[in-house]
Amino acid sequence: MNGSGFVDLRTNAEASQTGNESFWPSFTDIMTVVVMIFMLVSVILVLRNWDLVHELRATIEAEREAAALVKSTTEANLTLEEQLAQAEHQVSIMRMWLMQAREENESLTRRQADLEDRIARLQDDKRRLAAERARLDEELTAMRRAQADLEKRFGETAGRLAQLEAAFSEQHLRLEETTNALDRQTETVARKEAELAELRRRIEQASSALAALQGDYDSLKVKYDKLVRPARTPAGHPVVEVRFAKRGGRYVYAIREPGSDQVRQVDRKALESRLGALKQRHHNNLYVKIVIPEDSGLSYTEAWKFTNEILNRYDYYYQPQQRTPTTQGDGQP
Repeated sequence: MNGSGFVDLRTNAEASQTGNESFWPSFTDIMTVVVMIFMLVSVILVLRNWDLVHELRATIEAEREAAALVKSTTEANLTLEEQLAQAEHQVSIMRMWLMQAREENESLTRRQADLEDRIARLQDDKRRLAAERARLDEELTAMRRAQADLEKRFGETAGRLAQLEAAFSEQHLRLEETTNALDRQTETVARKEAELAELRRRIEQASSALAALQGDYDSLKVKYDKLVRPARTPAGHPVVEVRFAKRGGRYVYAIREPGSDQVRQVDRKALESRLGALKQRHHNNLYVKIVIPEDSGLSYTEAWKFTNEILNRYDYYYQPQQRTPTTQGDGQP
């Protein structure tokens, strides 16, 4: 080890330290250093080449994955375009359905609250009439028992009449009083029976009214459940886009034909003429996409009437041989 703290690798290190240096030992030291440098460089190059081979393999694999990703992305884009067209149409339809559903839901809520109040009142009346009927039945039973008792007493009085000749006048008076009481009881029983018949009639009327209200409620519920209709699909059909709005109190129509990116503004007559031609050209296979902007300025009735007329006349889904009958709008917005 020299004075600097490093190990002296020269073969003639002792001679060098003593001052007896020569040419050949120095040359040997130089060659040793050169060989070590060469070996280090070789090891570094081998390691570097090994890393480059790994990077090259990774690059080839990444290119293969990128090609597969591009292919799958291209296929997905085609499907997404169809889904986007269907979603845009569904948004327009759902916006109109939402407007109608809100209006009808408010009406149904008020109607349902009224029906529930009427049903509750009728049920209270029914319970009250049932209690009244039970009370009258009890009174009628008691009166019949009293009548039976009076008749029994009348029989006993008639049997004792022969034995009570001395008290005939008193017994005759009692008999008249008993007879009058019996008549009054008979009249009371007849009146109670008439009241019971009237109560039965009122109960039947209340039951009929309750059944009618229940039928109205069921029909309203069925109508509410039928608000949502099945969706259509543009897949496999030429798509024509029709836009409808209201500007300055006038109706504005625009059309974009299948395969075209241009949207043309037309009047109603030209719109229907062009849709009829497209329908005939594509043999009733035309998909009509109605677009109603959020700021269209249209009421729900105007938007729904226009959409219903156009779809029923030109859309493939609403043609008679491919759909169940639906209510068509009358007139023209």
